[in-house]
Amino acid sequence: MRLPVFVPEWQIGSRDIAEPSVGAPFRQVLIFYTDDSNPAAHYGCFGQEITFAALAIPLTEHPGGVMGAFPTELRCADFSLYWDAPHPVNGEDTFTGIVTTNGDGAAPAGFPKAHGSVYSLAMASLLYASAYAGSRAWAPAPGRQQRFRSVDSYPPWRPSADSLASPQWKVTGVVVTLDTAVLPDVNKSAASNSRVVEVAEPAIPTASTAEPGVGWFAYAPLARAIFRPNPPEGQTDG
Repeated sequence: MRLPVFVPEWQIGSRDIAEPSVGAPFRQVLIFYTDDSNPAAHYGCFGQEITFAALAIPLTEHPGGVMGAFPTELRCADFSLYWDAPHPVNGEDTFTGIVTTNGDGAAPAGFPKAHGSVYSLAMASLLYASAYAGSRAWAPAPGRQQRFRSVDSYPPWRPSADSLASPQWKVTGVVVTLDTAVLPDVNKSAASNSRVVEVAEPAIPTASTAEPGVGWFAYAPLARAIFRPNPPEGQTDG
């Protein structure tokens, strides 16, 4: 499975996560969120949406969870995602949302990490606007899509230029396409009774939306990956 995972720029800048590169191993707790999870998350501004089927398993509350949410593990073929679901979820279902790395203890301690290799990288950029003239409070500019630029490795991190110009494009992080099939045995304990039945490749950058010479790209249609748990022993799909 090739899974698009958004790694925020601040997690790399603070050295919480090493600068990724194509072909390097990648091992992180992954968080799933949806457009109805948290309005403050600016859904669609960070990362790439994906649709998949998984087994939802309710978890107990933990200190880092979102107040009023329902902690849930989404168990897929060879990895698990943590989700602060906005409503109770239990059993097999289809889910649409965005996957990102764990930050500020969003997932409970001991939650299984996803393992694999970095298949590709795309630097992400977004147009920001200040709250008012001269303000240092920034928010995504309404109606603007992300830009992506394919790279082989994340460039050495450096602080963003301190400019009050508004609006302005800012690097928000990188989309890591994680190939979880590279280490097929690592996640057996987390998802031993699941299998992949259909996988669609994540979209890749196809069309420039930037000013001449900038080299930023827009993503093609969203990635789609479909999973289904293994049937009980002695039964078949059919």
